[in-house]
Amino acid sequence: MPEGPEVKIKMNLLCAILKGTTLMNMDVCKESFHKKTHDFERLTKILPATVINSESKGKFGYITLDNGYSVGISFGMTGDILEEIPKPTDKRYKHLAVKFTYANYKSELKSIYYTSIRNFGHIWIYDTPELNIKLNTLGFCILNDNIYTKEEIVSRLRKRNNRSICECLMNQVLWAGIGNYIKSEILYTVKLNPISLVKDINDKQLYELYLAARDLAYRSYLDGGSGQYNSIFELNVYNKSICPRGFEVKRIKTPDKRTTHWVPEVQEC
Repeated sequence: MPEGPEVKIKMNLLCAILKGTTLMNMDVCKESFHKKTHDFERLTKILPATVINSESKGKFGYITLDNGYSVGISFGMTGDILEEIPKPTDKRYKHLAVKFTYANYKSELKSIYYTSIRNFGHIWIYDTPELNIKLNTLGFCILNDNIYTKEEIVSRLRKRNNRSICECLMNQVLWAGIGNYIKSEILYTVKLNPISLVKDINDKQLYELYLAARDLAYRSYLDGGSGQYNSIFELNVYNKSICPRGFEVKRIKTPDKRTTHWVPEVQEC
């Protein structure tokens, strides 16, 4: 699943392609994806429009237009952006979900594509107040330029003292951008048992989790993202059999209802 670093990379690609161009239309290519598009009836009123920017907060991406509207994008488990339409023989072809048609600087019509293999993603049309409401529902962004203080991080987590740390890490209301691989990696880095409750973790460790998530997310982003084409980013435990310390990596179903990759010899506390 694309996490904060991967979504930022995808939205950077959209920015490089679309910024300053004119978005002409958005067409649903896959019948089963119609139910994952929201307020598309607005398109006839708001398009064409000039693309101002393409940004992300955590795992949520959005394209802003010059008329006060935005296109919100979630990538779900398998969402992606393709610069060119694949050949019909390419397995990605049948998963084309939405076609973005735009006019470039030469007024030439071009297209890019949003794909979704498992149809877990969504695309919304927002006006400015609606976009702000959406952004405000998301927690601290681990790729934000601002570093949050220990007090800010700890006070928010202490309100959920009796919850599993895995549930809290995966809660986008608390942290925007953490998914399964970042969760597993930072718990290993801070040497925390994945079945721990928040109340079992001291304030120093809670803040170390945030700093570890921020560090990991930036390194992943700069290296091209985890699991992306041409990526050089290396993980320690996620989808690994042996960790760098030489111990076997175990897998456990944690209260967030996801599989967490961990090393008991390292994460005893």
